[in-house]
Amino acid sequence: MKVVRSTTCGSSANLGSGFDSFGIALDAIRTYVTIRDTEYENNEIHETVSRQFNYDTSTLPGFLADEMCKSVNHGEKYSIDIQSNVPVGRGLGSSGAVSVGVVAAMSKFLGLNLTDEAIISTAMNGEEFACGSRHGDNVTASVKGGFTILHSTDPIVTSSVKPKTELKFMIIIPEITEENKTKFNRSLIPERISFKDSVSNTHFANAFAMGVQTGRRELLSLGMNDNIVEKARAQKYSFLYDIKSICLSYGAIGAVLSGAGPSMLALIDNQTEMSNLKKDLNSYFSSIHLKYDLIYSGIGEGVKVE
Repeated sequence: MKVVRSTTCGSSANLGSGFDSFGIALDAIRTYVTIRDTEYENNEIHETVSRQFNYDTSTLPGFLADEMCKSVNHGEKYSIDIQSNVPVGRGLGSSGAVSVGVVAAMSKFLGLNLTDEAIISTAMNGEEFACGSRHGDNVTASVKGGFTILHSTDPIVTSSVKPKTELKFMIIIPEITEENKTKFNRSLIPERISFKDSVSNTHFANAFAMGVQTGRRELLSLGMNDNIVEKARAQKYSFLYDIKSICLSYGAIGAVLSGAGPSMLALIDNQTEMSNLKKDLNSYFSSIHLKYDLIYSGIGEGVKVE
């Protein structure tokens, strides 16, 4: 029996003003994909702790695997097993991690030996399948690891940087369930923006990119701002600026909406008063009658296949 396995980190995208461009891999949340050249005994899709998919193109894994098999006229049956602790629908790259994990594993399974750029491009098809938008910020982070920039989608041009200093994140995950969340949240973004906001966001993005490379705290803090996308999405997530304020008041370097939300990503270090920060977060979420979870994470690596 031929077996191929991949391990893929979840991710956070945008990181402030880097909409559809910036991403960072998170090592605390991972997706594991196993592909075997056997067929399950029936045609059902089983969803348990380990979600097992057969050759079914109505699923994201099945869609991607089928497209890749068609490209090389592979007609043999196979099975795909997925295990993941990436929260689904929370703005932490769950669909991106699945897409990357399946594409990278199928690349080896089929002997395609795809480049990182080809994996990113194919995984972006999975993002379009999952949420209607062929965006590549999350998948780039999951493929390359570290802090990533997607410079161009046609052709695929990316950069990946291992931060000069160790970055630690507190992921704040409100317990909110939404249908078609990514598609709707992208619709909130204004088609026209002011020149002033455009210039400000350019400053923020430059600051964050340099902050990652140099480790300068003030640049990272300045860079975790956004006058366009987060401002638009704050009308939906009313807690966004309150949580930002709480995090900053206790010495967090910055706090941003993670991807399309609702999760938020706080960048923390030894200057952050974690005990008081968590205490105030508990009080705040209790006051708005909303449950939430916390996950602590460092920087993740790129996809691994064996």
